[in-house]
Amino acid sequence: MEGERSNTVNHIIFHKNIDPHGHLSLSSDSLCGFQYPLGQGPSEAEATGIIGNNIFGTLCISAPDFFEVSTAADGFYSSSLQLEPTSTQLRNMVFFRLKCDLPEGVYSQYATLIANNLHDSIALVGHVWGENSIPTIVDHPFAYCDGNSLVVNGTGELQIIDIVGRKLFSFNIHNSTFVMHHSEFPASGVYILRLCGDSVRSQKIVIQTPAR
Repeated sequence: MEGERSNTVNHIIFHKNIDPHGHLSLSSDSLCGFQYPLGQGPSEAEATGIIGNNIFGTLCISAPDFFEVSTAADGFYSSSLQLEPTSTQLRNMVFFRLKCDLPEGVYSQYATLIANNLHDSIALVGHVWGENSIPTIVDHPFAYCDGNSLVVNGTGELQIIDIVGRKLFSFNIHNSTFVMHHSEFPASGVYILRLCGDSVRSQKIVIQTPAR
């Protein structure tokens, strides 16, 4: 697949095709937690489940240019892999990660899955940032501090990342407001919030943890 790097993240769309003789689906329509500081990498792995029924051939998974795929989080990663069905059934987890040594920027691409006449895809969104380009607000603020609490307004997967790119927490927000006490953070400092819903938004925020 031809890939490109951009400085904007487009709306993510989940594509699904069902063949009358088989069915292929994914547990996630997008994975957006890939990130690391410039000069480091690769990113931590993110996983999706694959469910296939009446699959009579090999499932071929192709990662786009800036990503790689594996059957295990700490396994061998490559640009593609193949899965063989068991009694025409597929029940597998696959893992993607953002390649190491990439230039600074936002990476938004699709991985493809093909078996027989079945086609599916999953959106992958990653970010490599430099010292002066730690993710900031990309549209409107969605989080603020109220006393000793972090308040997040929105829905989707909330990821809390430290300044060196380690993902510390991940929450699925179903209601419009999420509250987290500052004492749950490991230390005072700058944190990066990434909210993955209908779009991907990032925001820096300063947390002051109470004295322990």
